[in-house]
Amino acid sequence: MLLMRTTQRKGDIAVAQAIATFTRKGYDVALPMTESAAYDLLVDADDVIYRVQVRYSSEKDVELRRI
Repeated sequence: MLLMRTTQRKGDIAVAQAIATFTRKGYDVALPMTESAAYDLLVDADDVIYRVQVRYSSEKDVELRRI
């Protein structure tokens, strides 16, 4: 049970940091209402809505990738 909680905590940290990063850049961020969505965030950047899937990384410098 502890491993699952640690994994969930890392995911929560990653999503929170992503929200903070996109918000600092001036973008609007929305969260899906369900856990079953294929994405973690919606980001409205310059009138374009992007579906964003967030991954945790222990690295300090990470980059955004489009897949």
